[in-house]
Amino acid sequence: MHVSVNLLTPSTSIPSVLTARPLLFHTPLTRHSIMATAHIMPAAHNLFIALPDELVLYILGHLVLEPRYDRDAYRALTSLALAHARFIELVRETLQKNTFPTIALCNTHALVRTLLASPESAKKVTGLEITNFASKDTPADTYTTPIREVIGSVDTTWRLKAQGDLAKGVRYNTAKNQSNVPSAVFDINFDSPFRTNCEKIIRGSSTTPSDKRKWTSALLKGRSAAFLALLLIVIPNPPNLSLSASHVLQYPMLFIPIDYKTKIKLDMAAVGSDLSQYDPLVQMAVHESYLRAIFQRISSNIKTLRAPVGFYDLNRTLLHKKQITYQFLRSLEHLTVAQSHLSSNFGPGVLPQSLRQLTIVDARRIANSFVVKLLKHVRDSHTGSFANLRLIELFYSTAQSRSFDILPERHATVAGIDVVCYRPEAELEANEVGGQPWKMSRAELDEIAGRERDQRGVRKFAGHWV
Repeated sequence: MHVSVNLLTPSTSIPSVLTARPLLFHTPLTRHSIMATAHIMPAAHNLFIALPDELVLYILGHLVLEPRYDRDAYRALTSLALAHARFIELVRETLQKNTFPTIALCNTHALVRTLLASPESAKKVTGLEITNFASKDTPADTYTTPIREVIGSVDTTWRLKAQGDLAKGVRYNTAKNQSNVPSAVFDINFDSPFRTNCEKIIRGSSTTPSDKRKWTSALLKGRSAAFLALLLIVIPNPPNLSLSASHVLQYPMLFIPIDYKTKIKLDMAAVGSDLSQYDPLVQMAVHESYLRAIFQRISSNIKTLRAPVGFYDLNRTLLHKKQITYQFLRSLEHLTVAQSHLSSNFGPGVLPQSLRQLTIVDARRIANSFVVKLLKHVRDSHTGSFANLRLIELFYSTAQSRSFDILPERHATVAGIDVVCYRPEAELEANEVGGQPWKMSRAELDEIAGRERDQRGVRKFAGHWV
């Protein structure tokens, strides 16, 4: 029997099976907006402007970096587009060639709009990465704010002012910037063709009449979940889906099983009971059930899933009480989860048999116990259970993990399975590196762990009302 164990040394990089091919869709650029900010370029730069399109496109393809929490992967491209009007279409063409779009959750409406205008581009998409970092439009939260305050009626003062500005001939983008509301809210209210196309997709979806009503209501309020659901329809069956740069409670309707007690809460919340108004899990499951329906429709085609991993300011026991299962993802090959998604009571029904790689972040004792039980299950199975599993990665969040009684790599007694562990020199949680530690080298992670907490440049995740 062959046993392969790989414990990372300081000079070893962490393997990354999924490499996101980035794509950023802002509000569509216009010639007016570019010329308004363009400046007279020095004479030396005119040589670059004079280059043929084919050469410029080749250069632009090398300016896109892998998106990470600590850098803007698209700054070079967007700056170039703003520098000269000639590059607008070339930048747009470069972005649309990417087959693995990366987009902030609050900007999903812009990607929906772009792909609706370019159906051929949508057909080429093989993956989708959604991030949810806090920003001006999406402030951070401790996930204790009642959803009712978010889903309630939207102030209409801004709409009346915008109507007046547009009637006076104020340019669309100028009126949008002056409205001080999220772009999605403005566009869905004032871009009639876009709104009509979105409503047509909702009407033609296979969701229930009740879900269609909730979906349409969320759409008109500019809720990101409404646009994410549209995105999962516009992109035909994306095999790779990354939601890792998000809070674990951002998508509860996708991962939290609905048990009997929760069903009672849902029923009561649906008729306006106050008993559930302070439970984000229940409220989001009620108001965004359409997203769950769409996700389940494409779930059998998903091969890579990186689940949300951030959990700052969260009582970890909240999710430990709810065992999340992924068995319904029948074609899943690579799963990334946080320990907070797992229970120490491993059962073969938790994971799909198609799994080839399992990555666990913020690993502690529960993850240790889960992995050891998984390895023992594979070892003792007489039916070839998890026959495709080849790699288990664990990113620990505490230096004390070195002294745990159970070390998974010591139990890697199953032929062909590697157990790869990263143990920081100091406390380092996944949300401190944007929820995506696998995008960084061992040296980078150790360097961040060595900093004082207030010097780590943590980017928090946005609230559940996004």
